[in-house]
Amino acid sequence: MKPIPSIKRWLASTSAFSDAANISSFAALSGLIIFGASTSNAADIQWEGTTASYTTATDWQGDRVPTVDDNAFADNGGTVQILPTDPTWHVNDYRASNGTFVQSGSRVEMWAWMRMGVNEGTTGTFEMTGGKHEHNGGSFHIGERGNGIMNLSGGSIYFRGQYAIVGNRGEGPNTTGTGVVNQSGGKFNGTGELWVGHAHVGDGVFGTYNMTGGTLNLGNWFSIGRAGGDGEFVLTDGTINKSQENSNGSQMVLGIHDGGIGSSGHFKQDGGTLKSGSELWVSQGANVADNGAKGTYDMNGGVIDINNWIAVGRQGGQGTMNINGGTIRKFGGGGSFTLTGTGTVNHTGGLVDIRAGSLMVGEVALSTGVYNLQGTGVVEVPQTIVVVNGDTNITGTLNMGPGGTLKTGRLFKQGASASSPATVTFDDTTLIATANEANFISGFNTAEIRAGGLRLDTNGFNVATPQLFTVNGGTLTKNGRGTLGFTGSTSMDLVDIKAGLLDVDGTMSANTITVADNAGISGTGTIGGNIDLGVTSGAYLLANSNDATPLSVQGDINVNGARIDFANHGIPKNVPITVATSTQSVFNSFTLGRAGNVAIDFEAIPLTVKVTFTEDNKPVTWTGSTNKTWDIFSTKNWVNASNVASSFSQSDTVNLGNAAGGTAPIVIKGPVRPAVINVDNTNTITLQGTAADDIAGSVVLTKAGAGKLVIDLDTSLNANQTTPTAVPSTVTVNAGELQVGNGGTVGSLGLASIVNNALLSFNHSGPKTLPNPISGTGGSIAKAGAGNLKLTGAVSYTGTTTISAGRLTFQTPAVPGTGAITN
Repeated sequence: MKPIPSIKRWLASTSAFSDAANISSFAALSGLIIFGASTSNAADIQWEGTTASYTTATDWQGDRVPTVDDNAFADNGGTVQILPTDPTWHVNDYRASNGTFVQSGSRVEMWAWMRMGVNEGTTGTFEMTGGKHEHNGGSFHIGERGNGIMNLSGGSIYFRGQYAIVGNRGEGPNTTGTGVVNQSGGKFNGTGELWVGHAHVGDGVFGTYNMTGGTLNLGNWFSIGRAGGDGEFVLTDGTINKSQENSNGSQMVLGIHDGGIGSSGHFKQDGGTLKSGSELWVSQGANVADNGAKGTYDMNGGVIDINNWIAVGRQGGQGTMNINGGTIRKFGGGGSFTLTGTGTVNHTGGLVDIRAGSLMVGEVALSTGVYNLQGTGVVEVPQTIVVVNGDTNITGTLNMGPGGTLKTGRLFKQGASASSPATVTFDDTTLIATANEANFISGFNTAEIRAGGLRLDTNGFNVATPQLFTVNGGTLTKNGRGTLGFTGSTSMDLVDIKAGLLDVDGTMSANTITVADNAGISGTGTIGGNIDLGVTSGAYLLANSNDATPLSVQGDINVNGARIDFANHGIPKNVPITVATSTQSVFNSFTLGRAGNVAIDFEAIPLTVKVTFTEDNKPVTWTGSTNKTWDIFSTKNWVNASNVASSFSQSDTVNLGNAAGGTAPIVIKGPVRPAVINVDNTNTITLQGTAADDIAGSVVLTKAGAGKLVIDLDTSLNANQTTPTAVPSTVTVNAGELQVGNGGTVGSLGLASIVNNALLSFNHSGPKTLPNPISGTGGSIAKAGAGNLKLTGAVSYTGTTTISAGRLTFQTPAVPGTGAITN
């Protein structure tokens, strides 16, 4: 059987099918079904009516309804209707120059082309409010020499042809034709390519797709601006589902260099959802110099969910992404979020959540990447790389502030080339750690803290930096639990420690380091400046047990109710240990967390601060005879081994039995640092504290007995402190239940490793991420509370899993229990 004429014309115009043998072969392979009269009766049939159903034969030229071999033309200003009560219309193609096709129901099967706005100076319109439109071959053009419009508010379009083009100026010389699609509902399902703005360089956007509702399902290339054309896509509402890449690539691209010429593509998202398994290219230059490819993505709202690369300025293209709101989530699959070619991201609002891959700013040779993070913009990413490869002539810049928040496990320059500068600036901005990292900020040619300062939240993790910083009047403010370490040589202006621990093992010059109550400072390095240690009480100097490596201060130490603690347990009594030196003076007196004395030798050069303990660590057992407060070297709520009333001293071994239980919680005051916590109970014991209170340091916690222990505060149990520690923190559940969280937002076990041989439960009202490695034999996990609990440590246990509320997420590597899972 011969292919129908229109199909034959299209195939003959396609290089892959330029001879009769190929055409016949393609027709056979495609399984075309030909309805109606033979091809010898094919005709171009004009609509001659005003507004009526396509079934009205008298409204067609020759009083004959076009069939599968015919081309239906509407060029007289009339309207062809496909009504819900009409039979299925099998037609070869239809087109409109000054005419309209309106489908409100029924079914259309088309085998060749659909063309709206064919001739110069005309307007052709296709409106669909219901029914099914099946386009089984050829191409789909909205706007050629004239103006084409498609309004889709209902029903379903199935495009199985080669190209659907909105604004196609490749059909002949012209300068005025435009294509516009307005989709407010319904579905457009395409296995062919979708191009918005194709061919012709010149006078701005002429292909536009406005989406305010409905669904767009795409299984092939999705190009905004192609072959020199200018295209724009505006997503206000609705859903775009873009399939993963296929053997032809089939990416989503805004502005591409192809056909020897560059094009411009613009995507504006105010709402709705884009879901993509393929790559998103915001400009693709094809590695051609002066390629002319420009792509812009303006995101003001809505969601992007993508499982592949996001490339801004790919292969030399000029790409810009302006993120003012909404959420971008990059999941598993391939790639990272990269700025290459000439790639710029201006991020002032909304969330960029990169759950797999990295943020890469400046990737390959001759590329320039700039990421400006400001305002309420938030980036969450495992690692942030500025200058990725070892190539020459890469420029990478991350400008943070004013405003903006970066949550990352590491921020660094990876490429080693001296001719590829990497720059990071901080100006009234926030950086939050999401992992332990010894080189948290590193490798930058320039790392500048500007007048607005940097707020660095260690977020319960231990991080350090060897980076040399340049400071122009800004303050480094440390927030959050955990340790911030400086291991290199750097300069600071003002350093404000609001929470957690600052550890200086290198050299830091600073005018003044201020340490808040319940925060601390430690290290074996040198501080060139003054230290204001505390405001009223609770601040601490965390000392090293090695007398030969004290903290050296080239300035005054102003002590305001501050305490000296030790990172290590088992410090012997009656042995003086130098914990700090000063080239200036020490004002006021230190306190201790256990019995002993502090001696300051003002005659020594430099002067020395020495601690001598007068008693050894001891075991104490809770009685609660005075109140329910667990404080440091104060309230006698304990008894010692001789059953004599005693207070808790730092590094003591703590025993909690049934006397510690009951309806009232034990209230933690200050960062208590026990060496061991033994819990053996048959009732419920609750440990509670404020945000300023803590159980910190290297702690071995063991739960025995059939009762429950509730941890109703966030703790800083460290697996490996920056300062030396002999014993990592471990938590072992041998019997009963250990519950982390008590229905609120707090409750954590720091960085301790957990061995669960009984029942480990979690109860939080909001989202919570816990990094603890969890192992054990026969132990079970239970999840309560409305929050989403994410366990990011290595998890392996053999018991049951019960989820009674919220969500439980395991991050690789994870081997959940082999027992039953109840959800």
